[in-house]
Amino acid sequence: DEVAPAVRRYALVQFVVVLLATVKVLELAAVLPTHQTAALAFYLVLSITNIGGLLEDRGWAYAMELARQITLAVTMVALAWLDLVPALWATVAFGFFGASAGWVMRLRGAGAERIGKDAPATSPNSF
Repeated sequence: DEVAPAVRRYALVQFVVVLLATVKVLELAAVLPTHQTAALAFYLVLSITNIGGLLEDRGWAYAMELARQITLAVTMVALAWLDLVPALWATVAFGFFGASAGWVMRLRGAGAERIGKDAPATSPNSF
């Protein structure tokens, strides 16, 4: 079964962003405290796991991806409020994460439009 083109496009965009974030984390790993590096690594692993889950049309992946995008949007607001990131960066990131959250909510139904399948995105094997 093929994954809906809209899901593939979303996965590609998110993969490119995660790839860029991975490069930045690798650059910063030498100067960040271990707990911060570990938290960023966890985010990267979660991101890749979610992308894989979306491409496999796993029901849990949509909820996890939505939670990840909302968490990142709220985090950017908090970082800007604490003056830990420039307001422009926070605004752009908040916009991207907010748009991604809306995009993934629309994708939830796109999983049912898989080529050759009329089944819903969740299935007995979606755990």
